[in-house]
Amino acid sequence: MYIGIIIFLIILILIFGILGRYKNNNEENDIDLENEHDLNILQTIEEQFFDEVKNGKEKIKLLKIHNQFDLMFIKSLFQSENIPYYVEFENISRTRPGVYIGDLGNYNLLYILDEDYVDAIEIVKNYIKTKSNININKDETKESVRNFGEILLGNWKVPSAIDTDGVEIIEKRKKI
Repeated sequence: MYIGIIIFLIILILIFGILGRYKNNNEENDIDLENEHDLNILQTIEEQFFDEVKNGKEKIKLLKIHNQFDLMFIKSLFQSENIPYYVEFENISRTRPGVYIGDLGNYNLLYILDEDYVDAIEIVKNYIKTKSNININKDETKESVRNFGEILLGNWKVPSAIDTDGVEIIEKRKKI
């Protein structure tokens, strides 16, 4: 009798294991397809930027971004508005995020086409304004304690997702 119960439990465990493996494989395939779609959109935006520059359109340096959160959101906003862009130093800035250390390359440079300058500036200023409104309600005590701990343990402060000092607009030079 005990052997029958043990065999039944083993078979039940095997069935659940097989179903769980099948479910995980399907979820991973769905996630891979979504990531592939996002990557194709990003490649399309960047390819569009490079194609336009190759065809003679002028590129300009628009932003110096010190915070990965800001970069992520601004890229998303530009993608939704179909503004072609290119980000320089995107992976290097992840090594020590948020700390501006002169021109040592721990920031991202975002380039756009000259013809998209007005729309892009409007989007970025609106983004900064929205973040500034969120900052009014943040708790300074928690931020101070977190920053103290980061400086004590890591020797630098990692910026919060709602800090607004991570985006520096590079004004367009007027042609003479």
